[in-house]
Amino acid sequence: MLPSLRVVVPLLLLAALGVTPVRAEGVSPAKAARLIERLSFILRDRRLTLAELDALRTELGAGTDAKTAYLGRLDSWIGEAPSRFAVRNLGVPLDANIDGSFLRLSVRGTGADAVYYLPHVNADAASCATPVTVRPWWSLETPIRVCAASYRPEVSFDSVGYCGGQPEPTVPTPPRASCGCGPFMLACFPPDRDAPGLGDHFNEDIVAEIRRTVSDLTQAHHSYDELLTTSRTWQSGRVEFLYLRRELIAMLRHQAFGPTLEQTILDRLRTVHLDTPARWVERTGVYAGSGLVTTTPIIELNAPTFRALARDVLRTTLCKTFFGVNVDSDVLLRAVGEQHAALRALGSLRDSPMIKQEGCKGCHAPLDQTAAFLEQLSSPLYGFSPTGLSGKSMLFVKGADDLRGNEVGAAGLSRMIVRQPEFSRCVTSRLFRGVMQRAPLPTDHDELLALEQSFNATGRDFGRLVRTLLAGRAFTEGALP
Repeated sequence: MLPSLRVVVPLLLLAALGVTPVRAEGVSPAKAARLIERLSFILRDRRLTLAELDALRTELGAGTDAKTAYLGRLDSWIGEAPSRFAVRNLGVPLDANIDGSFLRLSVRGTGADAVYYLPHVNADAASCATPVTVRPWWSLETPIRVCAASYRPEVSFDSVGYCGGQPEPTVPTPPRASCGCGPFMLACFPPDRDAPGLGDHFNEDIVAEIRRTVSDLTQAHHSYDELLTTSRTWQSGRVEFLYLRRELIAMLRHQAFGPTLEQTILDRLRTVHLDTPARWVERTGVYAGSGLVTTTPIIELNAPTFRALARDVLRTTLCKTFFGVNVDSDVLLRAVGEQHAALRALGSLRDSPMIKQEGCKGCHAPLDQTAAFLEQLSSPLYGFSPTGLSGKSMLFVKGADDLRGNEVGAAGLSRMIVRQPEFSRCVTSRLFRGVMQRAPLPTDHDELLALEQSFNATGRDFGRLVRTLLAGRAFTEGALP
């Protein structure tokens, strides 16, 4: 007797995808129920309800084979799951903390008597006797009074960096007595009393830029490559302000503060409204084609140095891991001689002496040269602002002898990464680990290879990759006892 269409169609679909289907033979209704329960955890983050479990048992008891029941629920539930897995695969942290890039203000008094100050500057000092009136970026039409020593727009930078820059572990960091909030309080964040929940809204919107952009691309079956190369992202007014703030910080770094610059900054600030609902924004300049893993605001909050960011990018996109090592300081100084500044300074990473130093170059060539692609933006210590530098560099992957080519800027780095043979292999391997919660076994080799081949053959459609893995042998058999 010929099998029914409801059995043949799923089999044909799985055959076309090149995967081993869920096996009906020897799978009891109880095991099938456990498999579907596992699928519910993976796709819906919850157990089956009692009603769903009863319906499943009834369906299986009526003769529906495990394969048909499983695939039906897989297709019904898969929904937003691919975009969730894609976000995890990118390795972008989603624990935003906006306070990492601002100095938090305090306020003394209320109403017309209120005076704002930075906690590390004595609010009782003489500078508070005659407060300065300032229009803050979060409320340009409502001036506030600020202690003069906490304002200091003419000292937006000092020898360490931008006064509102992110702290770096081995460098003296804000708050510093020499620092103030700068023009329009650009380095500072209001007290919670004045703007309740504002910090939380910023954090939510920074995360939403990543989540919504990833979801849009994966749900529309765009190539996974675009997650690294897109110019278009989902931005609220608050996220747009963070991009603009970088441009303004660059102005302050290179120009003396005065009435002309102050008016220019005010005009630019008035083009952005914090409460503007999120919408699609086409990024330009250094952000064009840079994707989601090197230049968005959430990266600014989580990557203290470009070398650290380079390490994370190579790990999450090409599965190339670099481990930290302890180096004797005397040995290091003898190796670098007079070039010690090139170990850290912006614009000199590609000239780091460690790139050619035996015993060091295996890690430093890939890390420092990758970091040099990012020099078109300064490090978070300097406000992640445009620098005007070229960003021209070379990509090394396995070591100092593994040159893959050269490009310009973060966008060029992304274009090179998606062309590497390790890229699709890394995407599938990281997805496998995320779904299976274990490293691949030797018995998984053929399935991993088939996944990678299918991924490339379908234009790197990540949604189809997720479905193929969930319908494959490793998950459907490995998830059952």
